[in-house]
Amino acid sequence: MNRKNFLTAVALCGLFAATLPAADKPNFSGTWKLNLSKSDFGMAPAPDKMERIIVHTEPTIKSTVSQSGAQGEMTTEETLTTDGKDSVNKVRGVDMKSVANWDGSKLVVKSKREFNGMELSITQNWSLSADGKVLTMANNISTPQGDFEMKMVLEKSDGGAAPAAAVSAAAGGCKTNFSGNWKLVLDKSDFGPMPPPSSMTMQIDHKDPVLKAVTQQSGADGDATINSSYTTDGKESKNDFRGIPVVSIAKCNGDALAMNSKLEVQGMAIDLKGTWTLSADGKTMSQAQKIGTPQGDFETKYVLEKVQ
Repeated sequence: MNRKNFLTAVALCGLFAATLPAADKPNFSGTWKLNLSKSDFGMAPAPDKMERIIVHTEPTIKSTVSQSGAQGEMTTEETLTTDGKDSVNKVRGVDMKSVANWDGSKLVVKSKREFNGMELSITQNWSLSADGKVLTMANNISTPQGDFEMKMVLEKSDGGAAPAAAVSAAAGGCKTNFSGNWKLVLDKSDFGPMPPPSSMTMQIDHKDPVLKAVTQQSGADGDATINSSYTTDGKESKNDFRGIPVVSIAKCNGDALAMNSKLEVQGMAIDLKGTWTLSADGKTMSQAQKIGTPQGDFETKYVLEKVQ
């Protein structure tokens, strides 16, 4: 690994845990709420409400679906892989076998399960709108009594972000909330000896003590979608960067968040010490970081502005 690629890998590992999917494959991560007026449940009873939380780290997609309606409340957890391998999940105590494959930018999920002694075959087509804010799941359901179709339209819930001064915290918790959609400001950032990305955005969901981030960036090394999750109470958080374990400890210190990580790249130990801060008006986030490597230490600073 040459120095340029080494520094790029180190910087990515320090800030986020990452995978690198193909550019035409969308990332479905986020909190999604069903839009009943735009959905069509066909012969099936529609729920009163539904929320789907997705964590997509290619090739794995984990979903937690919570819904309520005439049939009561139900929470279902599901794990799929997008590489054509079998996945088995339970729906109301019954095994459902699924196979998921990419068809361009669309994900096709084919499943089989039993319901009241009948075998159901379900084909789902997942697609994401160009702005990434609408997830459409078009389903074709085949039963011994006939086939029918249904469509679920889900809209991304940003979660919003309160201004820093308005956020209260429990003792030992964060005084600052980093939630929101953020865009990197290249001319205000300092990348040290690293090649800068051409663009980068971050979607942060911060519900203390849990902080989750979905980052998208592009540059000379291609496009990347990055998922990471931390706790801000000083406990260890483990993420993964292309098979490399990254152990992080995040802890709030007044208005700042200290983010320290350790990893190993090609037998070399890397130590990263970062500090996240938010401007008084809550519109600018700075991520300053000192990176210690066997080849020497250097510093970087990412400045991001909130996207309204």
